Amino acid sequence: MVGAFDRRAFLKASAVAGISIVVRPLAVAAQPPLVEGSAWKRNAATAARRIDGWPKVTGAKLYASDFRPVDMLGWPRDCAHAMLLKTPDATHLFEGIDLTKLDAELRPDRVVLANDLTAAGITVPPFYAGDLLCPAGKTPLYLGQPVALLIWNDFARFALAKPAIQAASGILRFGAETGAVPQQPYAAARFVRIAGPTPDAEDVYSPMLAGWTFPVLYQKDDRPQWAVPSAAGSDAQRASYYGDQIRAEINASGSDRLVIDHSFQTQSIDQVFLEPEAGLAWYDGAARKLELVIGVQSPHEAAASVATLVAKNAAAQSVSRIVTHCGYVGGAFGGKDHTIYPLYVALAGLFSPGRPVRLANDRYDQFQFGIKRHAVGMRSRMAIDRTTGRIVAFAADQDLDGGGLANLSAAVAFVGASASIGIYDVPKVDVTTVARHSRAVTAGSMLSVASLVLSAAASRSASS
Repeated sequence: MVGAFDRRAFLKASAVAGISIVVRPLAVAAQPPLVEGSAWKRNAATAARRIDGWPKVTGAKLYASDFRPVDMLGWPRDCAHAMLLKTPDATHLFEGIDLTKLDAELRPDRVVLANDLTAAGITVPPFYAGDLLCPAGKTPLYLGQPVALLIWNDFARFALAKPAIQAASGILRFGAETGAVPQQPYAAARFVRIAGPTPDAEDVYSPMLAGWTFPVLYQKDDRPQWAVPSAAGSDAQRASYYGDQIRAEINASGSDRLVIDHSFQTQSIDQVFLEPEAGLAWYDGAARKLELVIGVQSPHEAAASVATLVAKNAAAQSVSRIVTHCGYVGGAFGGKDHTIYPLYVALAGLFSPGRPVRLANDRYDQFQFGIKRHAVGMRSRMAIDRTTGRIVAFAADQDLDGGGLANLSAAVAFVGASASIGIYDVPKVDVTTVARHSRAVTAGSMLSVASLVLSAAASRSASS
């Protein structure tokens, strides 16, 4: 839940863009205490049971998806229900939606489009840069990008309408083919190390001494172009010089060395955590208060992002206070860290004034829209001294598919590159990494942040 933090952190987290923020554990009348009396002891050897075991096995409400407005103290009882209408096409102009194909009695009570967000003064937080809803006349940025937020004031009509919309054809209208939206890679870097002559000697060159090296530009095919090699130039030029030397040495290996050249590829995959993403929102216009119920790994980041989202809202939807109730995540593995989903929960609340609204993924929605592990392509070459059995040089090129939004792709690329030699002591290393934009579903910091995936390449080569 929400961990302890000092006064400085509290003050920083409690006001963003002039909006007061409260982040608290989800604790309501419907939720029994996790620990009763002295039955549970804080000693792993003598603990009577898991601290959360009793509520879980007795079916208590713990996850954001479990709760409804009636469970929240002070909230109105009636609940609206929302869904995101997402695009299956990211290579044609989006021209709008046509809900006339839906039976009249099943049509939503509120349809929110990109122009409604603009009129309301919605501000996309920089970390999630991109259209929250794809506007008409524009090619969607990625497969599954939302184009509309649909809200029903009752569950019965929503429950019938959602599968009808998913099964219908022609609700989303597309025009001319444009191809996928081109974007510069999210990040690229080069990790180069030349060890000193002895284990105790200082490195000749390494990121610890000179920092990471970044490309001077990207070529037309988005390949990074590194600085001109020079042994006496800038840090970036020296990285290119030593990196090229390492690769030339591997290429020139004679019979005294074994060179293992492997290529690897992994696909984009979902975390398949227990609880798909879900949330409740209630916008109290009179009090200018927005309350949320969410289950995420980064609650303070989520609350601050929502504050940025509404910081410049028009008067009719202005917010001065955000209260974020955080439930158990219900499994996450990185898939609920810096997730964009709470922004859509907040939007649903803003466009359902006075009536709490629930936005919840089913498993299909989660596969279609949830954060994924990066698809990775990698070629590695390892030179081994046949006499000593020691790895003397390693070079690799890593290519990560970051999907439609940047999210944490840069961090994943850098962590993966720095972990690419695994547990091995290699005196000469040159690793390049690039995280690219594509029309795939957004990728983020899934469990191990790519280090296990990319270090496995070196381990497999070594075990060969």
